[in-house]
Amino acid sequence: MSPAHALKRKVLADKIVARSWDWQVCQGCEALVKRTVAHCPLCHAYRFETGTFQVIDAAFKLGARPVAETGAYLPRTTAIL
Repeated sequence: MSPAHALKRKVLADKIVARSWDWQVCQGCEALVKRTVAHCPLCHAYRFETGTFQVIDAAFKLGARPVAETGAYLPRTTAIL
């Protein structure tokens, strides 16, 4: 993973942690999505974890998870803006 990409993921994770009440975690694919989303755009699930601790845990995983250089690998924990 390039240093710039790692920094971008870390900054995004920090923003999510700072406003964790605006986010939820998809129970189908563990993606981070805004609370206004009715279904996950990645897996189309409609069940979400809205607890602050679950959101913060998923954000930390997002900031620490490696990604392939080619971008072909979609990480299990992603943030949908």
